[in-house]
Amino acid sequence: YVVRERHAHAWTEVFTSTSDWVIVEATPGGTPAVDFSWSERVVLLAGRIERTWYNTVVIYDSADRKAMWGWVTSKFRSLGKWLASAAQAIWDGFVNLLISGYIDEALMRFVIVTGGVGLIVEIVVIFRLVRTLRRAKQTQLQLYGVGKRELGFVHSLMAFLARHDLELGPTTTPMELARQGEATLDLPADALTDVIALYYRLRWGKMTPQPGEIQRALQQVNRLEQMI
Repeated sequence: YVVRERHAHAWTEVFTSTSDWVIVEATPGGTPAVDFSWSERVVLLAGRIERTWYNTVVIYDSADRKAMWGWVTSKFRSLGKWLASAAQAIWDGFVNLLISGYIDEALMRFVIVTGGVGLIVEIVVIFRLVRTLRRAKQTQLQLYGVGKRELGFVHSLMAFLARHDLELGPTTTPMELARQGEATLDLPADALTDVIALYYRLRWGKMTPQPGEIQRALQQVNRLEQMI
């Protein structure tokens, strides 16, 4: 026989002439050790792992598999019966609603549960959407110092230059591109570099734009588009 730690307990019955058979705990209570060294803890852990492996894998024979399969199938049968009865009750509720306009308890529960699940799904979707938008805004602020809306004038300027075959290259800075655009398109001095300077202050200097400053930069880009 294989005797495990869980078997280390015994209950006995003692017969007396006055009280017949009496249950007596004959196994003395043990005091678990508390000052284990790390090596002893490793040995104990290895023993527990070995016992668990033996009990759940090694001696898991065909009888255990049949018992487990029977338990699983019985649970699925019970679940199937419950779903079938619930579906029948909901169908009867719909029929009663169409015929007599009466809402029974089963249909009311179905509506409440369905509405609750739908509400939870909507809340989760809205929460994830809000969190995604917040993360995108935080990323934008970390990269540029201002939000995406405030940098609209930069995107408009880059699109304006790209339409005239002036695009950023791997070794070209926005300021160099602005100077190149002023020379190529015969624009007034600082017409583009002022806009890029504002962009530099916002992105790299982390400065807060003055009231109307971004709007004036966007208007300047629009005027340049009308001039060309």
